[in-house]
Amino acid sequence: MRRFLTTTVAMLCLLGATQSSARKSKAAKSKAPVADTLPENFFAPGSSYSGKSTFYRNRGSGACALPSGDTFTAAVSKHQFARSALCGSCVEATGPSGSVIARVTDRCPGCPSGGLDLSREAFAKVAPLSMGRALVSWKFTACPGDTQMSLHRKGKSARGQISLQVRNHAVPLRGVEVQTDTGWLALVRLPHNRFVGRNLPDAPWSLRLTDVWNRSTVDTGIVVAPDSVTRLDARFASIPLAPDTLLSSRAPSGQSATIDQ
Repeated sequence: MRRFLTTTVAMLCLLGATQSSARKSKAAKSKAPVADTLPENFFAPGSSYSGKSTFYRNRGSGACALPSGDTFTAAVSKHQFARSALCGSCVEATGPSGSVIARVTDRCPGCPSGGLDLSREAFAKVAPLSMGRALVSWKFTACPGDTQMSLHRKGKSARGQISLQVRNHAVPLRGVEVQTDTGWLALVRLPHNRFVGRNLPDAPWSLRLTDVWNRSTVDTGIVVAPDSVTRLDARFASIPLAPDTLLSSRAPSGQSATIDQ
């Protein structure tokens, strides 16, 4: 009798574990994959998005690894973060009480697609804090204080790998390339908002920066020491409001850098 009960309990435990595993497997398959890149039409001039907005206390640099200092900041959902594609750009969010321009500095894993997590100060501009959450619409806009782009170089590098971060670029940034003897070398953007590559030519460098609307600007004679920041002379035009306001576009070209992940 004891052996029968032991066998029965074991079978029930095995059945329960199998069903639990099946449920977990089904749940994992039902989750929508998070893309590494955003579709081209996501940045169509004049596009706007909406979703539930919450707020948080802005106490650090966030997933974008940008220097702290901005009061009005935003975290985008994991569906829109896309390997830091929106980091450093600005959005104009509008809610029941008004509008605010906030810089994207972080990722919000719990936000629904289209939702924003705003800094406490930013949320107070669009809705009463007492609401806790509100439906907010948002669109891309130029960062009003970004009149001078800069380039930060990370200190330690592995096997000749160079890690760069462009700051204050005013509009969403898509790519950074370095000119070599054989053409333009595209650096790889990592999820923590840095562009990296190996075997870059010796400084001074010529950099080509490209925004999400494929508008490019080139800066030359760039020298930046490890753990330092240097100013850039290049500028981007403001946010395009309609397709015919785009200044120029080009197809991606050149070779991609190899990196250590």
